Formats: sequence, C-alpha cells, structure tokens
Amino acid sequence: MKKIPKYIESAVWNKEEISDPYQVIAESFSSGSLVYYRKNIKKIIHFSFSEYSWKENPADIFYRFGLIEKIINAAYLINKEQKKNPLDIRPSDVFNPNLYSSRWGVNSDWENFPRALSMKEFMNPYLVLRRFFEYRKLSEWKDLLRSFSESIFDTQNIEYESVNSYDCLTIYFHLVKLLEAVHLIDVREITHIEGRIKNKFSKSVI
Repeated sequence: MKKIPKYIESAVWNKEEISDPYQVIAESFSSGSLVYYRKNIKKIIHFSFSEYSWKENPADIFYRFGLIEKIINAAYLINKEQKKNPLDIRPSDVFNPNLYSSRWGVNSDWENFPRALSMKEFMNPYLVLRRFFEYRKLSEWKDLLRSFSESIFDTQNIEYESVNSYDCLTIYFHLVKLLEAVHLIDVREITHIEGRIKNKFSKSVI
C-alpha cells in the first residue's frame, strides 16, 4: 500500500499530490503577488489575535488559506531535498532587482524587496525553509492554520494551546519570511510554468 505523504496526511484544504514543488511555487506567484500574500498574512494574524472578526466572504478567505497551505506544502518538499543554494550571491548584489523582483508582475521593485529576511537569508533563501520547519513541524503549522481559520470569524481570542499573544509576531515573521524566501527561489530559479516562459504571461493583477 502506497504511503500517504505527510503534507497530504496533514492537509486542511489541499489534498492534491505534488509532483514538482517548484511548479507549485511558480503557479502560486502567478495567482498572487508577494504583496498580495504579505497583506493576507497580516490580515489573518490581525483577526486571529484580536477581538475583531473577519467581515469578508468566507469562501474568499478559505481560498487564501488554501494558497498559503499549498506554498507550505511545496516548501516542505523542497526543504526535504536539503538543497544547497545554486547561485553565488554576495552582499553587494542586494540591490540587484533581477535577484528579487519578478519581471512580469505589476508591483514595483521596492514592493518585491524581501524586507523581512536577513542578509544571509537573502543570499541563501533555503535557510529560511529549514528554520521555518525547525520552529514548527509541518503538522503543527497545519494545526495553526486550521485554528486561524476557525477563530478569524469569531470575536473570541484564538484557542490553540501553543499559541499566545506573545508569539503572534514570531508566527507572522516566520510566515512572511517563508513567502519571501520561496518568492526569491521563484524569481531566481524557475523560468517557466507548465512549459511556458514566465515573461510570456499577462501581468498579475493582484
């Protein structure tokens, strides 16, 4: 009997098997920009840890949770490869937009800049993936997302035994760092989506 992968076993919204995690990353950033994901993480954390509840369409927010879970699944598989950074990037390259900014998106270089990452993480984004799953296991991140999705429409404080008001910022920064890191991998290493060159696509609108 085929063993069920951990990312499917712990799935909340996405139960599809992933054959190429890099393509999942590329498709995710064709669906939404880095700015879009940053804003959503901020809103999710805000409504999960405050007395305010989400007022938008529930289907819309669950779609966003699904996108984030898909990125986490892909990052988990990439991290399992224990891949070393294939590019020789130096501190002097930090302002080179070719290393961090998508050429076919609508956002500016400043908006695409990975401001949550350290210099070492900018040069080697694979460090972020490793630290993300060292901070919490895959199943724990899934439990956390599930807890967020349940509390975001409620005015009560989030109920999750290992989460409290003191580490919400840590959770926020780990999620943002992960998004920025996989975005760097997408910009630097992934040239196509399903065989089509990225710059042949129409520009992202979100």
